[in-house]
Amino acid sequence: MNVESQLCTSCGLCCTGALHDGAKLEPDEVEPAIAVGLPVLEGTAPTLFALPCPKLEGATCTIYGSRPRVCAAYACRLLEEVRGGRHLDSALPLVAEARRLAGELQAALAPGATFPDSRTERRAGSGSAEVLMRSFALDHYLDRHFRNRSEGPILSSESAS
Repeated sequence: MNVESQLCTSCGLCCTGALHDGAKLEPDEVEPAIAVGLPVLEGTAPTLFALPCPKLEGATCTIYGSRPRVCAAYACRLLEEVRGGRHLDSALPLVAEARRLAGELQAALAPGATFPDSRTERRAGSGSAEVLMRSFALDHYLDRHFRNRSEGPILSSESAS
């Protein structure tokens, strides 16, 4: 297994909804996405499927060979750094910390609530103080280490709105 695959299969945060609320589908991918059970959001432009992805098991994609193109093309900041020469052994502790923060937030969420739900609550100023604090902490960490520069940070976009 190459270092990129090792990083991704130890992480999976892009598929959990921790980084994004949804993923863009190209028009020719909508029907196949529905057929494999992805939660396609009706009436969005562009068409999205909601995250977390139900095809993620642990940190592994169960539809890897037929995943949407956006999934195949996506590279978080940390993956870009590994591709640029960062050693895997210096990247994996960042993954471990992000997964720890994500686990703490998940434990604080109501049953069935998702990471995107926590951002929605935070933007609305609702939710428990613990969820708001843990959601902020996770997004701050993800902004620093995982969201790539072209996406920009979530937190600064919230403070600008």
